[in-house]
Amino acid sequence: MLHSKEMAESSEYAPIIRYLELRGYKATRVQSGGYRGRMRHSAAGWPDIVACSPTGEFVPVEVKRRGEKLRPEQSEFQAWCCARAIAYYVVTGAADLADQMEPR
Repeated sequence: MLHSKEMAESSEYAPIIRYLELRGYKATRVQSGGYRGRMRHSAAGWPDIVACSPTGEFVPVEVKRRGEKLRPEQSEFQAWCCARAIAYYVVTGAADLADQMEPR
């Protein structure tokens, strides 16, 4: 069962993935949260969405509600990306991602 926080974020995943795919990216939602039942999901800190650009670049996208901060393990992953010159996006929705990817 999703809590209101998870519902607010999850309603943004499909529009973000659609935005990326319309621009030629391959994108998917990453299931996070460690172990659920017997199945292991992604490691802590991984972004909500991972994409690959048309030129082969890795594109991590973390979805947050307005004013929400990254958890320590997410900040660690962000720092790992930045150290490798990988753009790491923290967004509230598809419009926010568009603004960050295509600044006016």
